[in-house]
Amino acid sequence: MAWPEGDDARIVVVSRFSDDFRVPVGNWAAVKRAQLALEEAFYDIGLSVAPGKLKTPRIETYRQWLETVNDPRVTGAASVAALAAMENEEYFAGEWEPADVTDEQVAGAAEVLAEQRTALHVTVTTTRLVRRSIGLLASARSPRAVPLLSFLLTQYAHLTPAVCSYLSSIVQSDNEAAGVDAVVEQLTGPRSRMAWQVGWLLHALSLANTPRVDIAEVALPRLFDESLPWFARSAAARATAVHGALPPLDRYFGVYERATDAARPDLVSAVIVAEPSWKSRFLSGIGTDPLLRDISEHAPEEVRQWF
Repeated sequence: MAWPEGDDARIVVVSRFSDDFRVPVGNWAAVKRAQLALEEAFYDIGLSVAPGKLKTPRIETYRQWLETVNDPRVTGAASVAALAAMENEEYFAGEWEPADVTDEQVAGAAEVLAEQRTALHVTVTTTRLVRRSIGLLASARSPRAVPLLSFLLTQYAHLTPAVCSYLSSIVQSDNEAAGVDAVVEQLTGPRSRMAWQVGWLLHALSLANTPRVDIAEVALPRLFDESLPWFARSAAARATAVHGALPPLDRYFGVYERATDAARPDLVSAVIVAEPSWKSRFLSGIGTDPLLRDISEHAPEEVRQWF
């Protein structure tokens, strides 16, 4: 998205969910001022900063965290080779999906994941290795990481967005069934997943093309789960809509009325995509919000592309 137009145009990257923000400042006094400002901003909206999550390292410490490319603890042949390749690649902390992937790279990425599954520790280096491997397999639409989903979500929970981006690529490929089966297993299995992980997994299910009853059965209860954050419940609405199981109007509108402003566009989009018999009655009650009204004027196929 470009804003504003003309010579001063800037590129604005919009992320549905963001985590791990880094705020570089010039001196230690500025660090403490930034920390205080953040804590006050959270306090004003009724939240508090978790002490264990907010770190204020000096630049030397932060550099040590990143400069571990030649970590001697990485001994697997595929992992060592991947580290060498990473020396000539631009580091990127988000999703990493190169345009062209060879069969050799796919095999190497799968081997790296197998090696890291037996590693004793999760470090900055192993995180970069796993993220890189997931990106390669996502670009190749390779299902070779699907059997490792439980391991990835457990040991590398901080990479859940990248893992679910990989799953999204799989459920939109010829390996859709395997990807969906793996996600459903994670949402119905004995191991409990964190609420925000549930949201990402439901998002992946909303991208599946083949309607499935088990997806609807998994997603619908999450729509009404008051313990889940709204981004997870809105993902449940999208997954439920795609797989033809939106609830009756009275129950759905009850959810909509309690939803946050940020979640309502997804709830409206779900109705546009599903086209239930009560669609017109629902849209007549969403008010005059220009964003919601704009969504309601698009075709279901177009809105589905926004998922």
